[in-house]
Amino acid sequence: MFSLNILKKRKGDKRLMIPDIAPFPGLRYDPRKTSIKNVVAPPYDVISADLQKKLYNKDSHNVVRLILGNQFPEDTEKNNRYTRAAADLEKWMKEGVLVQDTQPSLYLYEQVYESAGSDGKKVVRVRRGFLAAKRLEEFGKGKVMPHEKTLSGPKVDRLLLTRACRANLSPIFALYSDPEKKAMTLLQNFFHTEPMIDFIDEEGIRQRFWSVQDRELFLQINEILSKKKLFIADGHHRYETAITYRNEIKTQQGNSLDESSSLNYVMMFFSEMSDPGLVILPTHRVLKNWPGFNGDYFKKKLKEIFVFRKEQEEQSLGLLLPPDRDLYFLTLKKEHMISVLADLPEPLRGVDTAILHQVIFKKILGMKEEDEKNLQILSFIKNREEALSFGHHPETNAVFLLNSSKMKILERVVEAGLILPPKTTYFYPKLLSGLVMHPLDPERRVVI
Repeated sequence: MFSLNILKKRKGDKRLMIPDIAPFPGLRYDPRKTSIKNVVAPPYDVISADLQKKLYNKDSHNVVRLILGNQFPEDTEKNNRYTRAAADLEKWMKEGVLVQDTQPSLYLYEQVYESAGSDGKKVVRVRRGFLAAKRLEEFGKGKVMPHEKTLSGPKVDRLLLTRACRANLSPIFALYSDPEKKAMTLLQNFFHTEPMIDFIDEEGIRQRFWSVQDRELFLQINEILSKKKLFIADGHHRYETAITYRNEIKTQQGNSLDESSSLNYVMMFFSEMSDPGLVILPTHRVLKNWPGFNGDYFKKKLKEIFVFRKEQEEQSLGLLLPPDRDLYFLTLKKEHMISVLADLPEPLRGVDTAILHQVIFKKILGMKEEDEKNLQILSFIKNREEALSFGHHPETNAVFLLNSSKMKILERVVEAGLILPPKTTYFYPKLLSGLVMHPLDPERRVVI
């Protein structure tokens, strides 16, 4: 049985050990063969059909062909987006477009971008973190904690892709609390060296990337991070998929998978919670095609427990109702707060999406959990103006505008072991896919 006791390093002990946080020999694009700027992409779940087409046309080696390949009506079990991704991955490796590092590394990642400050003016922000291999733990059985519900569809999709490609193609995004900045202090000098990747993307974000090989540093980072709780910020589906895939291979091998096998790890980006460059944006909701929906009756029921205003206040919920398309901002009436929120645990009462899903979707509309997961009923939209534009669509019943979740509230929710509705948070900027990948080989040992 694997025990974290093995992670404790005795003074002067140079023996190899199985770590919790480990370097890995990443698979990376060779900058001599292609332009890195043209082959990276956002995470698969924020790539629209138009962006997918644009990325396809941008470069024949763009990572979108791996993480979100085209689908065709004539696809079969032997020829589909997953088999094509695996074929492209193998072809690019044979051509030398993708090459694997010979030494295990930690990969440092910095994003410099502009974002609105508290006064509404643009400010320059810098988010720093690093990528490493994280030993897999079941949710609720270790220090890795989710904060959102997952959906079955994306997990099936990512599992089929992992089976085909046998690699983590995009990193999980994890948060940890380190008020003393011990980990980033160890790494800070490397951020002042020449990066191996440095470019400004089409959103105006400067993307910088380094590779570090230093065993003593690996040991220190592992010592610090192995004691920390990790909160999954982005990539819940991919994290659960990594566990499912590992368990599948383990079963196929008669439960003989070595404890140090790379299949026991997943590629993860680590970001400190108090990093001033960490921004959380909201994800808005569009309700559509709800059976028997009556806008006037819905508005009447809402007015029984919410105050309707034309001006936005802190933590008020935006509501647009076709066909008049008037935008209202809703806050719970004080006299109803206790009764209305009685079914919500206290940490969730300050979260917009929890109130929306519990009070409006479940209590007023009578939605069931499967309805909330049905994309034919509920759409999740990142951009505010795009969400409002759905007010023109004939199938739209209502548009709900959400506020950003605060990190302190999110931390309390996770610490209490609670789960938020899907797509509650949108951590900005997104991590790029294609900077580095993590091949999964049952025979490769992860040790430092």
